[in-house]
Amino acid sequence: MKISKNKNGKLCQIIQGSILNTSFLCYYLIGDIMKQNEVKEEKYKLYKTVREILHPSISKKNISNYKIILKEELLPIKVYYPKKVSNINSAIIYVHGYSKINEEEGYSKILSTMAKELDKMIISIDYNEDDLLDKQIESISKLYNHLYSGLKTNGIESENILIMGDSTGSTLIINIVNSGLIENIKEMKLLLFYPAIIDNNINHSPIDYEVITKLNKYYQKIINKKVITANDILKYGINEMYFPSTTIICGNVDSLLEPIKKIKEKSNNIDLKLISFASHNFLYSKDKEIKKEYIKIISSIL
Repeated sequence: MKISKNKNGKLCQIIQGSILNTSFLCYYLIGDIMKQNEVKEEKYKLYKTVREILHPSISKKNISNYKIILKEELLPIKVYYPKKVSNINSAIIYVHGYSKINEEEGYSKILSTMAKELDKMIISIDYNEDDLLDKQIESISKLYNHLYSGLKTNGIESENILIMGDSTGSTLIINIVNSGLIENIKEMKLLLFYPAIIDNNINHSPIDYEVITKLNKYYQKIINKKVITANDILKYGINEMYFPSTTIICGNVDSLLEPIKKIKEKSNNIDLKLISFASHNFLYSKDKEIKKEYIKIISSIL
């Protein structure tokens, strides 16, 4: 399906092409009327709503390209479905970490498998990683509010909505919760995989040296600063941060574990779970025992 404008400036839809055999759906959140230079992504072609996401037809749940309407913004999301889609009564909203850490095996494969094993729908926010940190926080917050409201309107209770992220995505979630841009933060339930809290004033373990180096360069780019500290990454202040009900899952040999422990000490709402012999980015590990452990923890929460 292509998106075009008629003479009155309204969006028109022209259906063409065939069904793609993929395991997830891509959506785009767009306004009713878009500027010409806003329509850049060819791969997002159809309109969808939050309600339609929850009630996909059997034939359409394997079509990869969709769009969902949201005023003012042009933001993509990807939806990963469980094996059965006839009665979706819970949802995970996911904020992924820096994708170029594992370019050969992107997060789509991880989340697609996770959705099947958990038997839960996962909505992943496909934000622009090149935006500065403030812009990422603003755009993801607006999209989260829209998704959360839509899920609740369509019968998904707040206790059945889990906000999940990994690495830089987890630190984004912490910032979003404390930004003042999120509605009903006390109702939120968070699960954060190994938040990427880097402080150049601390000597980190060399175990994850290559990963930490890439993360540091990424933070330098989106924060626009050469020397990064924890207070730059968690921009609303470590001592003033609020956490709703939060579970943090981290490897016991993660070189960024110490900053996470310090955050845990500041809030009674955080439950820190450690996975043995796991380092940073363990979601991409081939170790079956590590995978079994984190799937068990997620299942106990949602």
